[in-house]
Formats: sequence, structure tokens, C-alpha cells
Amino acid sequence: MSYSVLNYMQATIAFVVSLVLAKKLGSEEFGYYAYGIVFFNVFSILISFGMDKTLVRDLVQTKRDREGYFLASSLFKFLFGAVLGVLLLIWLLYFSDLDAKHRIIVITFSLGGWMLGLSPKAWYDLIGQIQRHAIITLLERIAFLFFVAAIIFFFESSNKLYYIISSFLVTRLVCLVVEWRGI
Repeated sequence: MSYSVLNYMQATIAFVVSLVLAKKLGSEEFGYYAYGIVFFNVFSILISFGMDKTLVRDLVQTKRDREGYFLASSLFKFLFGAVLGVLLLIWLLYFSDLDAKHRIIVITFSLGGWMLGLSPKAWYDLIGQIQRHAIITLLERIAFLFFVAAIIFFFESSNKLYYIISSFLVTRLVCLVVEWRGI
């Protein structure tokens, strides 16, 4: 399959997950989920801030010590995400009037965005394995869809949202580990 097809499949699965959650969680719980997705997107964008595209170009032009250059940029993204995380926690603890549920959502989805920002996608692109990276991400989406379906249809609990965000974090963490082990 081509890279574009894999990306469209990922987007389709994410859309299906959102539709299922919107229908089964109800407006209030889905609102919490959507609120968390905003933090997920903001964190992943801030941490990667376009480095995937520029990093590949820099790595192609740099003939020596590509691994060191890539690891240094990854360390920078890690540390930048940690600083953002600390600032977020300070805001949540001292300046925010959010309730506990909102705080859990913000922390969980921000952590997920941080993990997405740490993805070694640029390295896969450099070595000509971007399709492999897309397959790993597609499998992550499929696993999350499976967990969402299992939670929605087999659990009778008022805490479904917590189970869903836990499965979101677990699938994102497993995907990140698989991505890094694959390089």
C-alpha cells in the first residue's frame, strides 16, 4: 500500500472512532474527549513544530553523524515537552479553575501529544521506511478502535471515558516504543 493510502486509512479510522464515541458517550462525555484532543494536538504540534520535515532535509544534507544529529533533536523535543509539561502542571495546580475530571483529561491527552511529538518519523523518512512508520501508526489506530469498541459495548460503567483515555495512552505508548525499537 502507498503512504497516502495508509494515511487516509488512519484518518478514516480516527473519524470512525470519533463518530462511535460521539454516539455512545453522549454529549457531555464526548465534550471531555474533544477537549482532550485539543490539548493532544497542541502538544504534538508544539513539540514537533515542523521538525519532521526540516530534520529530514538536514539529515540528508549532513553526511556525518546523522544518528547523533537525530538523537540530539529528539532529546531537544523530549526536554521541550518536559518543560511544557511542567508549565502545564503549574497552570493546572495554581492558576486553573478546572475540576478534577478536566485536569485528568488535560494531563492525559497532553502526555499523548508529547508522545506523538517524540515519534521518530523523520528517521523513517530518511531511511526510506516512511511506509513502515505509517503501518505502525495505522496498527495503533486499529488497536485503539478495538479498545474503544470493547469498552463501549462490553463495559457497563459510568467511567467509560477513563477507560478510553487509558487505552489511548497505552496504545500511544506501545506505538512509540515500537517506532523507536524499529530504527
